[in-house]
Amino acid sequence: MIKLLELSHDQLLGIRVDRKATEEDMKAIVAIVEEKLEHHEKLKFYIKDKVFDNHSLVQFFKEADYMSNFEKGAIVINRFWLEQVTQINGYLAGIEVRNFEFSEKKEALR
Repeated sequence: MIKLLELSHDQLLGIRVDRKATEEDMKAIVAIVEEKLEHHEKLKFYIKDKVFDNHSLVQFFKEADYMSNFEKGAIVINRFWLEQVTQINGYLAGIEVRNFEFSEKKEALR
């Protein structure tokens, strides 16, 4: 399941991924992004991914032309997938992105 996370910073889009994203998930995410963009020029994202579905999320934002609205992002993922995420970061040109293990969740939220 994909769950939008309630985080303390309104500028921060939080997403927890427990399964592959569906079209309905993407519509919900777009609605939140558009709402946040009404109040903020730039956003940040925090993705906690247990199934390594970042590629479809990142590709979706790229195709929807939202990547320019993000200035910073954190991806929390199992170390096994860390190398793969590094390749995905190529889609995120112009955005400061760091990858974190689950044990580094607090640092990722800074």
